[in-house]
Amino acid sequence: LNGSGAVSAETHGDGWRVAAPMSLEAFASDMVSFRAAEIDLAADITSEGVDAEFSADADIRKASFGPLTIFDAPVRVSANALVDPAARVMTATLTDECLAVDAVRAVLEGQDMDVSLREASLCPQDGPLAVFQWSGDPRIDIKGEVSARSARYRQGEIVFAGAPPRIAFSAVQYLQTGVFSASGTFSGGRVALNNALAMSAMEGGFDVTFGPDGVRAAAQATSVRVAQHNTPSPLVAPVIAAGEAVLAGDEAQFFYQVRTPDGERLGGGSGAHDMTTGRGSASFAADSLVFAPGGLQPEKLAPVLRGFIGETTGAASGSGEYRWSREGVVSSARVALDDITFGGPTRAVTQTAGVSGDLQFTNLWPVATDGAQTVTVDAVDLDALQLENGEIVFELPGDDTVRLVRAAFPWFGGMIGAYDATASFSGGEAVVPLRVDRMDLKQALDYVEVDGLSGEGVMSGVLPLAVEGGRARIENGVLRSDGPGVLRYQSDATEGAAAAGDQAQIAFDLLRDLRYDSLGVSVSGPLDGRLDFQMRFEGTGAVDMNRQNVRVPVTYNINLDAALLELLNQANLSRNVRLQVDRALNEAEAAK
Repeated sequence: LNGSGAVSAETHGDGWRVAAPMSLEAFASDMVSFRAAEIDLAADITSEGVDAEFSADADIRKASFGPLTIFDAPVRVSANALVDPAARVMTATLTDECLAVDAVRAVLEGQDMDVSLREASLCPQDGPLAVFQWSGDPRIDIKGEVSARSARYRQGEIVFAGAPPRIAFSAVQYLQTGVFSASGTFSGGRVALNNALAMSAMEGGFDVTFGPDGVRAAAQATSVRVAQHNTPSPLVAPVIAAGEAVLAGDEAQFFYQVRTPDGERLGGGSGAHDMTTGRGSASFAADSLVFAPGGLQPEKLAPVLRGFIGETTGAASGSGEYRWSREGVVSSARVALDDITFGGPTRAVTQTAGVSGDLQFTNLWPVATDGAQTVTVDAVDLDALQLENGEIVFELPGDDTVRLVRAAFPWFGGMIGAYDATASFSGGEAVVPLRVDRMDLKQALDYVEVDGLSGEGVMSGVLPLAVEGGRARIENGVLRSDGPGVLRYQSDATEGAAAAGDQAQIAFDLLRDLRYDSLGVSVSGPLDGRLDFQMRFEGTGAVDMNRQNVRVPVTYNINLDAALLELLNQANLSRNVRLQVDRALNEAEAAK
């Protein structure tokens, strides 16, 4: 011990009044050592005991409590100590509100573990902070509350960092045996696990014992809010976890349950962690989640789906595995979808029904699949257009995007599908080329059921579908005939229009049997607004000339500007065909 000081003593009643201010340069012992300290001690000493006032500003280098060692802790403390020599007891009470520590770090002997705190404080709880008894088995009892502005706990490659919970505890240090034990509760806080999961609003309790035989500990968390950390658009919604953990020797085992903030149970799991190697694993098994109107909905589990899909029914289940070591953390999961039906996706689709499939994930942060995944879809309802019995193949590469490998549906005797498209979870515009392969014109015209309109032929093309902000539009889509075909249009409406004159008669005569060599349709516009259709027919039509039926070359250019649903409505489509023929005749007459 190096230092200097002064001691003054004077009689005081039946005892002595002693004052001893000291300035110490360094001190070392088996239990505690410090680099420097300013200590002011004043005491009233009588035959019945000692009543002392003590203040210290010390730069602690090391302090040991069994296998737990504290390093680098500048401490400021002001306390009152009462010593009862007959009972061999000293009671210490803080005269300041709390004991303050600017920074402190600690390690646990034999463990790959360290802890650091900043702006930490130790405050008493309803009584003295510490009681020192040196009769029998000497011991120090401490009761208080610990809080800190920030903390970092590392065990192997597992790192918790952030604002720790407030800890209320009762502890005892047995000086001869070196056993230290503590129990208490924790509450509040917000910490990040490996910069991926945020844990907050923590509530629970703990028991821990350090001694020559090692460490034994148990903790119970009654409620912990778990969410993705530092993510503006989280893929997974916050959940509430509860569980318990037991540490025996070098292995910790834990068990937990997970529910939504509304109390809907989601599942549970268990795991283990080796304190010496830093290796561990955990498993999670999801309950069968049943989606129902007014009940559990996907957006409660994944906020990224809000506004993307609507009301959902069906069921889903799954499981997850997590493994960690000094090399890092790996995760995997399986999700099973059973007859999921939902509104959307986006406002472009009224409903998607009967989605089923098993999905395999190789990582959860960020989300990545085990290659391409396949789900089947019973139906996609686009109001006027129905797609059935389709298959969707997609991949999540782990860069916050989804890659659509294939989404194909039977369509009027052919296929319509999207292939090799990519979209980001963060939003923005996504362009999905819809490819139409060998659509049967007869089936398409039979579907719209326009009185007197029929045809034969095959068409193919591409409809680039751009989706942004929940709305879909077609940009410069083109469908072309695969070879020759025929269009026929004859109804009461055409008979009435033909009576308007010879030109109209010829035009509608041609439409009764228009055999085209080529048919092209270009489409642009929003699906929920007005579409611009441009159609061109080239071929021959039959007309009566000089009482003979002859075929003449025909070219029709028809432009339509109307809503998609209106065009697929029988009355409106019939009216538009008639209006466009009349317009073409008027333009031809004006050009003469």
